[in-house]
Amino acid sequence: MKLELTTKSGLISAYGLACGYTESKPGKGGSTQLWMEHGVFHVRKHDFDTGQRIFWKSFSTLAEARRAFAAA
Repeated sequence: MKLELTTKSGLISAYGLACGYTESKPGKGGSTQLWMEHGVFHVRKHDFDTGQRIFWKSFSTLAEARRAFAAA
């Protein structure tokens, strides 16, 4: 069995996140990150213009984290 690091749509898979890979997307003046740590999925958004963290949310499921990542 071959475990894939990415999904068919190109996103990092749950296995990839468990291996330490992260997803990041640039935004207006900042970026948003999605990663997994100790079985918990984190989504964090920073504004680099002001040096402020906009939010940092933690989720127990990847589906919830992906929804927050997509909405950010």
